Amino acid sequence: MDLFATQAETYRAARPAYPDTLFQQLADLSPQRRLAWDCGAGSGQATLGLSRHFATVLATDRSLPQLRRLPAHTGIIVAQARAEQAPLSNDGADVITVAQALHWFPLTAFYREVARVLRPGGLLAVWSYGRIQVSPGVDRLVAELHDARLGRWWDDARIHVETGYRDLPFPYPLLPSTAFPDRLDADWTVDRMLAYLESWSALQTCRRETGEDPLLSLEPALRQAWGAGRRRVWWPLTVRVGRA
Repeated sequence: MDLFATQAETYRAARPAYPDTLFQQLADLSPQRRLAWDCGAGSGQATLGLSRHFATVLATDRSLPQLRRLPAHTGIIVAQARAEQAPLSNDGADVITVAQALHWFPLTAFYREVARVLRPGGLLAVWSYGRIQVSPGVDRLVAELHDARLGRWWDDARIHVETGYRDLPFPYPLLPSTAFPDRLDADWTVDRMLAYLESWSALQTCRRETGEDPLLSLEPALRQAWGAGRRRVWWPLTVRVGRA
C-alpha cells in the first residue's frame, strides 16, 4: 500500500527541507559528482538538494502520486521504481541517498542493488529525522496525537524512525557521524505545523478506517498552545554514511 498517496501534495508542501551543508559534505566526499541516486525520493526533498551539487540526480520511488509533485529541474531524472530495482547500470552511481525512507525497504534486496549500482569508493547515505520539537505545551499535544490518538495506526516500520535507524543493518563501515548535521531547523506558523501533521501516514490511515479526525479535534488546543506568530521548530537528525 502507498501510505502517502492520499496526502502527496501536503507531503510535498509541508515536510522540512534538509540543510545544504549535508549535500555539500556528500559531494565533497564523493569520488565524482556525475550521478547521485535518490532512492525513495518521494516529492524530492533530498533530490533538489542533491541537484545543486551533482550533474545528474536520478529520483526513484514506487509512489507515482509523490513523484508527480517533484518540480521539473535541469539535471533531475524521475522514474517510478522499487528500491531493489534501480534503472541504472553496474557501478553507475557516485552517491546513493535514502532520506526518511529506509525503514520501508526490503533491506537485503536493496543492499544487494546498492552493491551493484554504487561505484567503488562511492557513498551510501541514509538519514531520518525524529519527533518535532517546538515548546513544552506544543510538544505535549503532538505526543498525545502521535502516541495516544494515532498509536495503533502507525505502520510497524515507523519504530525505526523513532530509534534513529540504530537497529537497522548497514552494509558499509560508517564514517564519523559527527561530521554531519544532527538536526533540522525551521521557522513555522501554526498553519504550517498543522499541514505537517496532516502529512502523517497514521492520520490518513485512522481517517480511512474510522471516519474520525483526531487532528481536527486537537487543533484548537494546538493553536492556543502555539500562540501568535512564528515559532522555531526542530527535529533530531540521524545521518549514516558509508563508503563502498
